[in-house]
Amino acid sequence: MTSARGLIHTLLFLSLALTGAAAAQEAPETTPQEDEVVEGIDVSHFQGAIDWPTVEGAGIRFAYIKATQGTKWVDPRFTENWSGVAKTGIRRGAYHFLEPDVDGTAQAKHFLKTVELKEGDLLPVVDVETKGPNLRVNLEKFLAEIKRQTKLDAMIYVAPAFWNDHLETSREDPWPNPLWIAEYGVSTPRAAGSLGPWLVWQYEQDGRVPGITGPVDRDRARRVHTEEAPAAPSKSN
Repeated sequence: MTSARGLIHTLLFLSLALTGAAAAQEAPETTPQEDEVVEGIDVSHFQGAIDWPTVEGAGIRFAYIKATQGTKWVDPRFTENWSGVAKTGIRRGAYHFLEPDVDGTAQAKHFLKTVELKEGDLLPVVDVETKGPNLRVNLEKFLAEIKRQTKLDAMIYVAPAFWNDHLETSREDPWPNPLWIAEYGVSTPRAAGSLGPWLVWQYEQDGRVPGITGPVDRDRARRVHTEEAPAAPSKSN
């Protein structure tokens, strides 16, 4: 891996370091032995009101929360979820749903205006699952603006088939962004082209977790043990 990828790996999983109870579910047997995993979820307004202490008690150790989409929309439960999860020991992160044909720089500015990243928060995420003729350029613009303002390489959420069909092209330099892969019904997920191995894996779309009414996305993340917390990202407008 490149030094940039190593830095991002550290930034992400410093915030996932745990000394408490074991994860709610065991990792698949095919998970690399050198990388323990922790259980998490990702949520939006579709999950309704969430009882975060109960979710924590069920063994959930991290949660990604939908914040924004496009350049104007804010998830109606983002503020409630963002503040609610902060009152627990669950590590929190926020994600933006990318509109493929809307200026990526403007989308990133909207996301960062909405989400105040603090020390210990997970890396920002861009959710890529809608195709369009300007998808690649706006994804790259989004990532560049996040990098400019926070000095962080945002994580990319994508299904491997979608990436390979709509985004994979030759690059002189490897993508520095960590990968959140979405793939279900498999013992271990595939990589997405030049993005390389996954750091977070969404393995179920209709999971059940105490504290949440109805189905919820379930995730696993690789974990690195450390005593330090990540520094708050720098931000410039």
